[in-house]
Amino acid sequence: MITPVASTSTAPMTPLTPYDRVGKASLGSSPEEDKYGGDSAAITGKLRQRPFRNRHRLRREMRAKLEEEYLMEPRWSTRRITDIAKRLNLNRTKVYKWHWERKNKD
Repeated sequence: MITPVASTSTAPMTPLTPYDRVGKASLGSSPEEDKYGGDSAAITGKLRQRPFRNRHRLRREMRAKLEEEYLMEPRWSTRRITDIAKRLNLNRTKVYKWHWERKNKD
């Protein structure tokens, strides 16, 4: 009689990433997705795309005020970016991005 021996594999286990297919069925996948390995493109023939975002441009007055601030002091700290954003009622990231593009333009 042969007795089963427990596996003594010394291969290290790799950590799971969010892209692993562990528990995909519990995330609401359809039976078709399970049949094709979760590839909805194989089912529908379409690729998933990110939703298109409209581009929002700054108004001329806002750009002029930002340019004026930049000419006074070209190097902006995080605090200064936040203050300018509050004063102009803009999102902090928009002010940061405008400054980033402006300083790289020089």
